Amino acid sequence: MTSNDDDESHRAAERERRLWTAYQSRNREQLEAIIDPDALDIGPGGILSRDQVAAAVRRMCIESFAIEDLTVRALGPDVEVVSYRSTVIGTYEGRPFAAPVVNSTSVWSKKCGEWRLVHRAECPVSNR
Repeated sequence: MTSNDDDESHRAAERERRLWTAYQSRNREQLEAIIDPDALDIGPGGILSRDQVAAAVRRMCIESFAIEDLTVRALGPDVEVVSYRSTVIGTYEGRPFAAPVVNSTSVWSKKCGEWRLVHRAECPVSNR
């Protein structure tokens, strides 16, 4: 079931913005509050644990980010799949991001009343 509910989409978008703001600020404490300890992140760097994501974020400098075309799919009251396109301007280890526009999917799970990121994947947007 795909949700078009404005409140649900707004809440999901706000979680994604908090995640990207934590990436941008390189704040490990914020990342640990948002990302579940057992979460996996799949992207150009391979399959990363939460600790590996935090280490990679320290090597990034994000100047700006934008989230577009966000959709939310509820898989029950405690699991949501959020998909969107993001544009990120910045560098990784001093070099511009190889793919500044990516399609992203985040899986969020409500645990102990708090939404936590449990899985994330992204792939570059093709120029086709």
